Parts: sequence; structure tokens; C-alpha cells
Amino acid sequence: MTCREFQTTRERAREARDTVVQAVQEGCGIASNEGKTRVYSHAGEEPPPGIAELGADVWRGNKRSSERGLKVLGTPIGHPHFIVSWAESRMLTERELLNQLPRLPDLQCAWLLLAMCASLRANHALRTVPPLDIAGYAQTHDDAVWETLQACLGGVACGEADGARKLATLPASLGGLGLASAVRTAPVEYWAAWADALPVLDERAPALAEACVRQLEGRQECSSWRAITDGAPTYEWRLAGASDFGVRRLLLLAYRGSLPTGGATDGELLPGKPWCASGRMGAPDLGRGAMLAGTFLEFPMHVELSALCCWPGSSFA
Repeated sequence: MTCREFQTTRERAREARDTVVQAVQEGCGIASNEGKTRVYSHAGEEPPPGIAELGADVWRGNKRSSERGLKVLGTPIGHPHFIVSWAESRMLTERELLNQLPRLPDLQCAWLLLAMCASLRANHALRTVPPLDIAGYAQTHDDAVWETLQACLGGVACGEADGARKLATLPASLGGLGLASAVRTAPVEYWAAWADALPVLDERAPALAEACVRQLEGRQECSSWRAITDGAPTYEWRLAGASDFGVRRLLLLAYRGSLPTGGATDGELLPGKPWCASGRMGAPDLGRGAMLAGTFLEFPMHVELSALCCWPGSSFA
């Protein structure tokens, strides 16, 4: 066991910590490493009673903004500047692999490592950090992956580079390389993670799940969060022949056209009723970040879409 996290009130912070430490030591024979203990609250202020005695670095609520937070199972939680600082450190780690790929003698091996490993390293953060907070990291991650791909292919492209980059992030079924785009999929991945987590929270911690649902529903009028928490299946969209899309499932909320992404720049949704369509649909029609077939697609060109359908209860591998 390397990490133990728990949530409590300010008044019970020290008591809760002592209870957890004692239970783990008695039940597992594992002593707590006080040097790694961290306590944080969005409210900030002075440390809760009894926390300051644990060490100067334990309480993170009144640190400077770039240090005001903590990591929980690799996920940064805290002030936006803390998340930015985490992202900078994270990119240094990611670049260690990216910098090695152009040096590999086999281009196919380099491409597979880039597409299947390096470009997907952002997924955990995209699912656990709000889209607006993770936007800077997502853009930097995508830029680094694109620069590495160009280096593997012989150098930085010019002229048609922007169009080539958009094409590279299309699925292979649409003529692209299928390279992941963290910027485009961040909102979908985050809210899909909430849809997966709510039923589990409701089963194990009903009060916490209820509090989460109240906050989620408070942002926009929509009943789908309650339906998801109660175990209702989410609506899914399917594009015939495109099983390689990165995002498989959409929230019922998104299907109804009310995804609370925090801003219009996070994507515009197609109408929220069941529908089928075929024909030409391009960038002028959908706009940047339009939600289509379970992912956010930025179309660099007009593409033929056929048998585009959505219906309740559908699924695809």
C-alpha cells in the first residue's frame, strides 16, 4: 500500500487522520510515512486544529498558488496554478519518451510507441481534471506529440502543416492516422468519467453521491445526472464502420444537448433527440468541437458520412 486518501470536515481532520493511520497499522502492519502526509482544502486559511503539528509541508491550503494543492493517485487537485505547475512537471516526464522516438532506427516501432503509448498518456488526467483546468496541459501534450511525429518523419512540415495535423487526428476510417487529440476529447472523457463514477459512489457512499449530483445539476437544468446515478443506461451514438473512435460512450446529458463543459468553446452539441442522417457534413455545418458519434471531431475537410444514427441502448466495441 503506497497511498491512502480520505475526505473529512475541517473540525475532524486530525481525528480522521489518526483513525486511518491507526487502522492501517493495526490491520496491515504498515506505518504511515509522515513526510508524505498532505492535507488540503479549497477554502484555504490556516490549518485545521492539530494538523500544523504534523509538519510544515503537510497543510497545503495557505501555500503560494503554485503549491496550493496535492496529488491523489496521480491526479492534481487544487489551485489552477498548482495544476499548471503539475502539468509542466508532467510534460517533462512525457518528453523523456517523446525525445527518444525519433532516434529509433525502425519508423514503424517509433510510430506504434507514439500512437499507442505516448499520445495516450494524457487519458488519466483528462478523465479526472475539469476540462477548463486541463486545457493548457492538453494543448501542450498535443503539440509535443505532433512535433515528435514530424521529427520521426524527417523534420518540421511547412505550408500544409496545419491541414496535415488535423488530418492526422482523424480516425483511419476517415483517412486519418487515428492520432489521439487531448484537446478535442477532454470534455467528453471528463464527463464520461463522472457517468461511470456516480453509480459506484451511490452504492458505496450515498451521501457523497447525492452531494455530487446536486452540484452537477446545479450548473444546468437537466435530470440526466440523477438517471445516471440510479443506473439508467446512457445513450450512445454509433457511426457505421468507425469502431476505432476513441470515446465509446456519451452521457445521456450530452445526448440531450446540455453538456455542462463550462463554456461554449468546449463544444457545441447536435440536437438532443434521436435522429438519423446521411450526406455531406463538414466544418461549416458542425463547427469546431462538434460532438459527433461519441467524440469531438474537428473536420479539416468535407467527408462523406453515411448511416449516422443514434438510439437508446446501443453499444459498440
